[in-house]
Amino acid sequence: MWTKKIFTGLLLLVVSFSLGIAQQDPPRKGPPTKEERLSHLKDVLNLTKDQVKKVTSILDFTQKKMVELRDKDSKEHREYMDAVKIIHNEEDSKIEKILTKDQKKIFEKMKNEREKRNTKPGERRPPHQ
Repeated sequence: MWTKKIFTGLLLLVVSFSLGIAQQDPPRKGPPTKEERLSHLKDVLNLTKDQVKKVTSILDFTQKKMVELRDKDSKEHREYMDAVKIIHNEEDSKIEKILTKDQKKIFEKMKNEREKRNTKPGERRPPHQ
């Protein structure tokens, strides 16, 4: 009788644990998609419909530039990363031009948080130019 209860309890524990793991999202790999970035910017900055259109256009342009950069296989890693940084700085500058004063403050905080996330421990990156 006790073995049935113990076996049933263990079985329920294993099934519960398996279901919990199965329901978790897989770990994220790579940078966020254009759609994820747009959604995040819309939510955090409370963008207007006109701003959403403009930001979408900016993100489309950035995505095109990134594809072109990836297609150039002659770049060394450091050169590639420098080029990526330039593209992202251009994107940030274009986005900032369409934001209100309050949105710019929030966007600046977002950029600073992104910079912290992208800096590996023990590595110091130069500030945006």
